[in-house]
Amino acid sequence: AHPAWSHASLGDFYADRFFMPLGLLYVTLLYGAIDRQGNNFTRNYLLLTLAIGLLDASATERVSIMIALFTIASLVLYRKRIADRNSIVILAVFSLALLTHVFLYVKFLYVHHVGTGSLSSILQGIPAFFEQIKAPAYAAKVQEFIVINVLLFGLFALFDWRLALIAFAALLPNLFTNIGGAEKIGWGTHYHSMYFPFLVFASAIGVSKLWAYLGAAKYRLILIMA
Repeated sequence: AHPAWSHASLGDFYADRFFMPLGLLYVTLLYGAIDRQGNNFTRNYLLLTLAIGLLDASATERVSIMIALFTIASLVLYRKRIADRNSIVILAVFSLALLTHVFLYVKFLYVHHVGTGSLSSILQGIPAFFEQIKAPAYAAKVQEFIVINVLLFGLFALFDWRLALIAFAALLPNLFTNIGGAEKIGWGTHYHSMYFPFLVFASAIGVSKLWAYLGAAKYRLILIMA
């Protein structure tokens, strides 16, 4: 199991943690409809997907952003698979509504505290990252983060490159920010909740596609052993 899941009972239980199972459910529902042939979204299925997405978004503003960006990315990357254009419009409006909600919240209600993360801190952290990684202690944390998320999980995700692209993009905030190392290897903290659903789902779909591709029992046995 991914350490962010197996260590999830440790530390403070932030609202972000709800996103780990519920976000995975939303991703599963949305991808399940996209991957379906013919009529992608029935009325009830679409309502269920939106309800789960809204429940996810109610946790924190960060979750709202992740749900919105994942939905938009899916609509763009899988646009040729979606036959129901009305559902595309509804999901796009849903995503824009979430982003508008976040904007209004940050503009009028959010109180920024020094030391907390933000979009600007992520962008500023990109050049700083390449300086910090020269330090052996910091480099070791980055190495563990990459080995677990990219080598152990991300490689399987590559068998669906669209999901892999989304999953790797979700990893970038943790990679380029520095809040003491917890965002890299503090698996018992909530900092790993935001990318978890996308990475785990992409890896699972990748494994299923690899399983189907291998075909022969002897190759599948190797996959099981791996």
